[in-house]
Amino acid sequence: MSEPDKVKGGIVRRRGHSRRAFMRQAGVSGLAASASLSLASNAWSALVTPDYIDIDTSSLNAKIDDRDVVFFAQDKASDEYYVVQRDRIHDRHSPWSTFKIPNLLIALETGVAADLEHKKAWDAEKYPPRDYWPKAWQGDQTLRSAFKHSVVWYFKEIALEVGPERYRKDLANFRYGNSQVSGKVDEFWLGEPLQISPIEQVKFLSTLLAGELEISERSIDALKEASISNARDGFVLHGKTGAGPADLTNFQGEFEGWFTGWVERPDRAPLVYALYVRGKDFPSIRTFRREMSEDLLMKIGALPPDWK
Repeated sequence: MSEPDKVKGGIVRRRGHSRRAFMRQAGVSGLAASASLSLASNAWSALVTPDYIDIDTSSLNAKIDDRDVVFFAQDKASDEYYVVQRDRIHDRHSPWSTFKIPNLLIALETGVAADLEHKKAWDAEKYPPRDYWPKAWQGDQTLRSAFKHSVVWYFKEIALEVGPERYRKDLANFRYGNSQVSGKVDEFWLGEPLQISPIEQVKFLSTLLAGELEISERSIDALKEASISNARDGFVLHGKTGAGPADLTNFQGEFEGWFTGWVERPDRAPLVYALYVRGKDFPSIRTFRREMSEDLLMKIGALPPDWK
């Protein structure tokens, strides 16, 4: 381990440098440093890497087993970044149903959905049930229930009303992954062409929660309400799952999946996270996505140790 690295609480800390440290190294101090701070921003961004903290997953190896796990989180209170497989956090994958986060926002912002109770009737002829469909999909849905149960047919209908031009505009403004919208407008997030990395998932949610996107507070509040996974003792875990076959022609083979969201904490800014996993089949990742996310969030102190 190199000299700047430190181990604390099961994590390996590899230190980056702050803007002020950069200014000190450049020979600028005091009032001059404060005055020059914004002018040096571009140079600092080019030379300085974030303070990434590698999470020690050795105690979780038995649970991870043969799955491939990549994790990235940003603590907005301390501006620290936690990683599992730091060399993989920029790899892009289909967002699958995690795209329901921007999709819900776009539906509300365009007026395609009036609110979380916006109802659509299930057309069984247009969307006949498949073998893999959960029972929750087979019936009328609201925006709230469709988000909770990841009801694909509901959001396909939303997409047909929103249209490709609005998606292209909004995804570009969100800087959401590669922002690619082509082919069928009701399935571009299901396998291809839209792709996003764990770090891009976190950046999108981080800028959203900071109010830096052109999204109304009403729509953001609706997302916060719909995305609650669990809440206890002042901590609120927000999250959205996503999953699909690694090979789009083989639903019996390897599956990839996500759990991405944020943690609201008492008296602190939120922590935003994204977990990507690949396993031998869907059952191998179905509950694992959320469970491993919770394990890692507890490990870095974002959730209390007795959360589970």
